[in-house]
Amino acid sequence: MEELRKELDRIDIEILKLLSERMDICKNIGKIKKTKCLPIYQPEQYRKHLEMLKDATELDKAFVQQMYDVIHSEALKVQINN
Repeated sequence: MEELRKELDRIDIEILKLLSERMDICKNIGKIKKTKCLPIYQPEQYRKHLEMLKDATELDKAFVQQMYDVIHSEALKVQINN
């Protein structure tokens, strides 16, 4: 079981690194939106992206929704504050 826990630790760290990379990209998108006077929150884009994510995995759709809602909320904060 210890080996499995180490593997989970490795995966969790990788997830966090990827989320950090994602937020860096969100900062850049926020800068572009501000330059072009575009709204930070774009509900149709969000809906399309969420549907793509749900279709791309075998994970429970409600779980994907919850997880992505949190990620998206943080992405909006990053775009607003940078």
